[in-house]
Amino acid sequence: MDPAGEIQKVASMRRGDSGSMWRRGDDVFSRSSREEDDEEALRWAALERLPTHDRVRRAIVPLGLGGDEAAAAAAKGVVDVDVLSLGPRERRALLERLVRVADEDNERFLLKLKERVDRVGIDMPTIEVRFQNLDAEAEVRVGSSGLPTVINSIVNTLEVTQSASSPVYSARRRFCLRNIEKSRLILIGARLIVLVQEAANALHILPSSKRTMPVLHDVSGIIKPCRMTLLLGPPGSGKTTLLLALAGRLDKDLKVKGKVTYNGHEMTEFVPERTAAYISQHDLHIGEMTVRETLAFSARCQGVGSRFDMLTELSRREKAANIKPDADIDAFMKASIYASAMGGQEANVVTDYILKILGLEICADTMVGDEMLRGISGGQRKRVTTGKTGSHFQRNKVLIKELSQPAPGSSDLHFPSKYSQSSFTQCMACLWKQNLSYWRNPPYNTVRFFFTTIIALLLGTIFWDLGGKVKTSQDLFNAMGSMYSAVLFIGVMNCTSVQPVVAVERTVFYRERAAGMYSAFPYAFGQVVIELPYALVQAILYGVIVYSMIGFEWTAAKFFWYLFFGYFTLLYFTFYGMMAVGLTPNYHIASIVSSAFYAIWNLFSGFIIPRPKVPIWWRWYCYICPVAWTLYGLVVSQFGDNATPMDDGTLVMHFVEDYFDFKHSWLGWVAAIVVAFGVLFASLFGFAIMKFNFQKR
Repeated sequence: MDPAGEIQKVASMRRGDSGSMWRRGDDVFSRSSREEDDEEALRWAALERLPTHDRVRRAIVPLGLGGDEAAAAAAKGVVDVDVLSLGPRERRALLERLVRVADEDNERFLLKLKERVDRVGIDMPTIEVRFQNLDAEAEVRVGSSGLPTVINSIVNTLEVTQSASSPVYSARRRFCLRNIEKSRLILIGARLIVLVQEAANALHILPSSKRTMPVLHDVSGIIKPCRMTLLLGPPGSGKTTLLLALAGRLDKDLKVKGKVTYNGHEMTEFVPERTAAYISQHDLHIGEMTVRETLAFSARCQGVGSRFDMLTELSRREKAANIKPDADIDAFMKASIYASAMGGQEANVVTDYILKILGLEICADTMVGDEMLRGISGGQRKRVTTGKTGSHFQRNKVLIKELSQPAPGSSDLHFPSKYSQSSFTQCMACLWKQNLSYWRNPPYNTVRFFFTTIIALLLGTIFWDLGGKVKTSQDLFNAMGSMYSAVLFIGVMNCTSVQPVVAVERTVFYRERAAGMYSAFPYAFGQVVIELPYALVQAILYGVIVYSMIGFEWTAAKFFWYLFFGYFTLLYFTFYGMMAVGLTPNYHIASIVSSAFYAIWNLFSGFIIPRPKVPIWWRWYCYICPVAWTLYGLVVSQFGDNATPMDDGTLVMHFVEDYFDFKHSWLGWVAAIVVAFGVLFASLFGFAIMKFNFQKR
């Protein structure tokens, strides 16, 4: 055979070998792909055999989910996992598979979610809002009477007093009336002044300072479901008032006429806060929390609503119809709904999803910040506000469904609460938020501990070793002076330092309560409970330093009583500062009111003048002065059982009882009274938070 033929033969043989090699390779890849498909099918079959409750908590995800790219590429096959066990890296990897680029992939992802729900015939509820002949009027002061001058403030206060004395008023004003009845002379004088002013206005001798201003006039319209409606208008035209009216959040002082209905149901038939969310133009957040934590807290308060029931029904219908869902979509829905409903964890895949679509991933772990704390930018803060409230509508779709399709002959809708979560869940969420806020607030806690240490060292050096040397009455007065100084210095410091912190927290609380995230009690609970460990550290820090330097008697009982009274004294001073903020519009007024009581408590504490020496007509106040009971407990616990004779032969315990009227047998009652003051101030703080709202807009 010629060389050309040999070459052609060899080439033909090589092509044959090469073709067979590629066919073997295709067979290998095909066999590998079939094995992977078979493995996935077996896992889905095993998942379908589980009970519904177990099936909705397990998902099929790729091997190596959450690892680096090399590990993910090398890993083949799928694995059955519990959605509660997905960590942050796995959640982000799952979200990356679904929405890699938010602007491009989010719509496709949402369409997949809708397609899955539509395939099994689950109808998502919709709602239509109608408003007819809506009017809103407000009584406002015009001219110079609206300026914040001293005279105008007095006149306005007197007018409020007059209105509070009328027979039919709101609960808040009836509460004011019960307090005012204690001072009938002031009430009568106020009524006379206001009556004279009203008579002068009626006779046109003096012009009236109030005018009725229309905010909305005969406004009607419809907001269709599944549409975005744009509301336009010049400043002051009533856009915000209209939105507040539609969300059921209008101020009680406005006179409102007309009708607003949700699917034909008026506002009185349901709780609008659980259906509509009003996103304020003011960005109010806790500056010490990160963006991720802020959104996670909002998710914990709002819950999942009826989405868990929807997921369960979806799983049942897919099993009955033998429909295999998309694995990534299934994992996302289970991780977002079941994990949120069962775990109450700090963050979940929904939080990561909101961060991604709002472009907040870059600052997810950055503190939000405020006027005094550097944080995220203004635009990012605005998006955080949207993210906190934007998922509000999802939390009670059962309500929307009931409004859409009421059963024939059904009674009026009834909801035990306007909040999605139970009181316990709200309390735990608020406590978690307060813990983060306090832990990241060094200007408050670190400075407080620092000055406590400085004051302890200062008092310890001034009253060095005076606690165990009680030879004369002056020695006893010196030891009591150390107790008195500590109570006033550190107590007042706690009271004044907590007020601006609570004032900021209260402003955020007003907005979040209006959004239906949590009620007043969980907020007050978190604010009160979070102070307990910090006050304990402060009391131990001060007590150990001062007790050893002053040289009080080293017995376990006496040292315990010293720490006990120090701890609960710091608590009731702190709670008193919180109560003052709760009862006043801002912490500036609260500090002024508190300062007046500091002086009164100082005067009636029993140190400047002992209780038996106080005139009988003022002695009653000694029994309601908390500082007096603290000094009572400190003195009687250290010296009330001291049988050491002084230079004049009088026993220390007898001098304490005769001069101060402090009895050692009352030690238990005194301790209970000091604790009661803390409970009283904390309760009044909670009551003020529930009943008063000083937010203007």
